Amino acid sequence: MLPSNQRDWSPSQQVLPLCNIVEEQVTVSNIRRCDYLNAHDYVVGHYDRTFSIGSIQTVDFIVIHSNDTPSVSHTMLSFGLHEGSYLCVSIEGRTEKNEPYLPLLSISRKYEITYVIGDEADLIGSRSLQPGVKINVYPSTATPEQSQALFMDVMERVNKLLTKPEFYDPLLNSNKTNLTEHINSMQPGTIPFGWGALLPGFSAKHAYDLGLIDNSVSFESLKLLTDVTELANQHYDTPEFSAKIRRRMDSIDRLATRNELRDERINSRGSQYLRQQMETPSNQFWR
Repeated sequence: MLPSNQRDWSPSQQVLPLCNIVEEQVTVSNIRRCDYLNAHDYVVGHYDRTFSIGSIQTVDFIVIHSNDTPSVSHTMLSFGLHEGSYLCVSIEGRTEKNEPYLPLLSISRKYEITYVIGDEADLIGSRSLQPGVKINVYPSTATPEQSQALFMDVMERVNKLLTKPEFYDPLLNSNKTNLTEHINSMQPGTIPFGWGALLPGFSAKHAYDLGLIDNSVSFESLKLLTDVTELANQHYDTPEFSAKIRRRMDSIDRLATRNELRDERINSRGSQYLRQQMETPSNQFWR
């Protein structure tokens, strides 16, 4: 059986996105925005958006995992534009209507791979409605130029899948492997092979150790400050969703500054103590 785009797809994955680029102007078509009544009942909607590539300023790394199986998770990227809006990208196994997604079946080429482009209220907010789920939005250390280059690479893949569908493969063509390839396309070897690259549940710590996400505070503090689960659940149907789930992000900078000042004080006290000891005559030093 060959991969195909011509099936009776699930409503939420029925329409494929596409991207048209003319000089500096980018038009993304079929951005998904579902209105959710609950985790299972929703109305599917799509819209188009045009903006300049230079308006992309940031990219955030999103990790969604079940509290029951923290080693298995779903990862996404969210590109931040200068005026405060976000475009979120989720790489998924594409299911047919009324067909459940069962991870074990993806080994047997049961699903095609698809890139869902949507706003955060859809792709993040909807997952917060599911019980036993934790969602973290990690700010990356990418520059605006790097964020823009990553976006362009992702959009190239989106357009390719329109004409050349592929099967989802949990080891070779999955959510995590594609994200790794996109990042490594900017600079080969950025994410080396390892458990962190293979198991999405470890990807946040792996990215932290590699300096791909903010590491100005401890990883434990970062996990706490970037946990948006409750905020996403409270605000999934509000227009200011992206701003509301990030309202604690400034705490990262404040904590990093406080830690830096603390380290400076410790170093200063240590240096002062050392100078005092060096200036003390040796016969007094040991008293």
